[in-house]
Amino acid sequence: MRMGDGWERVQEHAQGMTSTKRWSGYAGLVWALAYIPIHIYWAFGGSAAFLGLARTNADFQIANWGASVVLLGAGLTAFALVRPWGRLLPRWGLLGTAWIGAVAGSLHFVAFTVVVVLRLTGVMAVPDYTPLLRGADLWNLLVFEPWFLFMGIFLAVAAIQHVRLFRGQPKPAGGRLARAVSAILVLGGLVVVLYGVYTFSPLTFLGYGPALMGVGLGVAIWAGLRRRDDRLGWEIAEV
Repeated sequence: MRMGDGWERVQEHAQGMTSTKRWSGYAGLVWALAYIPIHIYWAFGGSAAFLGLARTNADFQIANWGASVVLLGAGLTAFALVRPWGRLLPRWGLLGTAWIGAVAGSLHFVAFTVVVVLRLTGVMAVPDYTPLLRGADLWNLLVFEPWFLFMGIFLAVAAIQHVRLFRGQPKPAGGRLARAVSAILVLGGLVVVLYGVYTFSPLTFLGYGPALMGVGLGVAIWAGLRRRDDRLGWEIAEV
């Protein structure tokens, strides 16, 4: 097989894929991007009075910057899973990111929805439960928490479709060790990003986490290029 034949086969296979087999990737990308503007608005200090916050504070703004980073990553992950170029990324890093996002989104929906329903029904007594706070709970119940649920569903379905779409296709160039190291770095970077978001540390979720993930992607690309160069040199020597 000549250099690039494997990747050409992946592209040929992708051309025959129908949109119904990869709808979750497109839906996940659109769903994630649609949720970013409001977080950017809040990150710049925009009003969140309808959530019961008369004035946003620094922690709230930092959290929304972090949420925007996570949202962008979730959308791009879903999209990469159903596109041929996504095969250039470390497979287990990509799938691991998708499943972590799917589980986290689903658990977020369940946990917060249960609490909100208990408050709204009066089962959980809340001192000074004002109409404004009740309105914020309704926003969470009807708008924000369903977003987490559907984002989790899109990521899970995209991961399943990725496996089905590319089953039996040639693996991207790169040794097993390089792919394993790349996947570990990408997943580690994701954990660091999430930790930074929950600890309100911009340097962590905007710096350390993305840097670690970038190194992981760099390892994958370097390994792929090196493998192709070695294969090309072998073919030239054979000629």
